[in-house]
Amino acid sequence: MSLVRALEHNDIAITSMDLGRAIHNERGYTSAGNEVAAGFANILLSKTSSLETLNLENSGIDDAGAAALARALKKNSTLKSLVISGNRVGSDGTVALAGALRCNNTLSSL
Repeated sequence: MSLVRALEHNDIAITSMDLGRAIHNERGYTSAGNEVAAGFANILLSKTSSLETLNLENSGIDDAGAAALARALKKNSTLKSLVISGNRVGSDGTVALAGALRCNNTLSSL
């Protein structure tokens, strides 16, 4: 989580971030998945965001995390690929992401 906080407050031009399975423990998901999703949503909303690829596969994200990412995708114009497979996103999160895709012309892989 401290990595996400550091990235939120830094102007480093990172174009790709792979945290797939990084928020996992031996018993499965941790509770940090939605916090990480919300943190990356803030990064994507930043006017200086250069992030083009984000992998949050198997990170414990549920509808709340998907909704945070969806809000960011509505305004973000840099992200081209978002991997969120293997998470616990239900129908509410799926609907939020689908709505965001109507506003986003950059994302080509979800």
